[in-house]
Amino acid sequence: MKKILFVFAGGGFLNESVPLYDALKKKFKIELVVSKDIDYECLPDIVKMDNVKLSYMMPVTLRSQSSLQNSLMLLRATVEAFFILAKNDAEYIICLGSSMALPLFFIAKLLQKKTIFIESIARVEGLSKTASTLLKLRIVDRCYVQWEEQESEIQNSLVLYKGSVL
Repeated sequence: MKKILFVFAGGGFLNESVPLYDALKKKFKIELVVSKDIDYECLPDIVKMDNVKLSYMMPVTLRSQSSLQNSLMLLRATVEAFFILAKNDAEYIICLGSSMALPLFFIAKLLQKKTIFIESIARVEGLSKTASTLLKLRIVDRCYVQWEEQESEIQNSLVLYKGSVL
């Protein structure tokens, strides 16, 4: 059975991730990387009932007040991502919408793992800063959008529309 490392970030990304997690767990062995700002009690019951292995990682945002803050946050998260991925034998890393994909996908590519980014359903026009950066750095193998118009609008062979996650 193939193994997936699935990223659970906070807020709306978490809500969007749950149905995808539920569908994937039937076909794959899943471990989760959870943002440190999500309390265990706030995790969906489905995750707690599955007794899935959790790793916690520093949340990443590209919207801090200063570039220095962003850089330090990204550096710390990259170190954490290295330790998480070094002890994990997942073949695929999947992230829905979150900037946590940046450090994880960077390290995943160094370790020759496949990376999949799914744009949030709330992203109707264009790509997020995270998706654009992942594509520019070439550290994403597939980038799925959830609106059909985005696939033709973006014109990148790595950007695909296969329907909505929700």
